[in-house]
Amino acid sequence: MRVEGPAVKDLQAAFTDSWLETTGNILGGGEFFPRSEAARGRCRFQFVKSSPVGGSFQNYLLYLLSITSAKKSIRITNPYFIPDDRMTEALLDAAARKVRVTVLVPGKIDFKITYRASRRHYGRMLLGGIKFTNIRRRSCTPRRWWWTACGRQSAALTSIIAPSL
Repeated sequence: MRVEGPAVKDLQAAFTDSWLETTGNILGGGEFFPRSEAARGRCRFQFVKSSPVGGSFQNYLLYLLSITSAKKSIRITNPYFIPDDRMTEALLDAAARKVRVTVLVPGKIDFKITYRASRRHYGRMLLGGIKFTNIRRRSCTPRRWWWTACGRQSAALTSIIAPSL
């Protein structure tokens, strides 16, 4: 993915923050941050930073707000999709509103505990009209989706909330 325009500043700030957390060194100056270009196109950009140190709750909240705001469809691709009760209810509510909900998950997961935890709510969600599709590849590239989350966020409650406690 290539990001240009004003959104680059948000990404640079997050990278600098993570760099400081990891190395203790501060990055700065034109060498690291070239002049930003003016906005081009009509794509809107919402940036939510998360790391082991913090920000995971904001990521979780972004997922919930996106699910509750959906009008036509929701497509989730996440190799470790482990929704908690609140996220499960939000997805079921969306399906009840006639939003097409599809979750793409891997057919094989490397850890048995993750496999079992990820399927805890599948029965209720399937009965509620949510579709699950197994994918064989580790990545899936969205084509014409209106909202896309990129990066290393996880839909597992433990990875979203626990670091922020």
